[in-house]
Amino acid sequence: MFLSYSGDYKNAVRAFKLVQKAGYDSDVVAYNLAVASVRQQPHNSVHSSSMSKARKKLEELLATAPEDLEQSAALYGLAGLAALRGEDTAALEGLRKAVQKSRNVVEWAMHDAAWHDIRDNLDFQSILDD
Repeated sequence: MFLSYSGDYKNAVRAFKLVQKAGYDSDVVAYNLAVASVRQQPHNSVHSSSMSKARKKLEELLATAPEDLEQSAALYGLAGLAALRGEDTAALEGLRKAVQKSRNVVEWAMHDAAWHDIRDNLDFQSILDD
């Protein structure tokens, strides 16, 4: 994830694909691959498959997660995908729900490239500050 956080999206995409190829294809890997893919080439339609795969894994996690922390992570990921699609209202509502379940996601949102385009949004900042 360091590669994504540092803006090296090309190598982040490569790394996440290698991790998937090695058999570790979790919701976290799928989400971060989608984020890095979109940030690497924002106007490329190829991202729809990585976004769809991440969304499916996160929806499965949300449906089966027994703990607030896992539910929060799933809500956070789905909100991050909405942010990447430019669906700011849905993204912020999802982030708000995730933060209500666990404040752990606040730190993630401060550094996650999915939120780059709306990080200056007052509602985004308010959710993190509450």
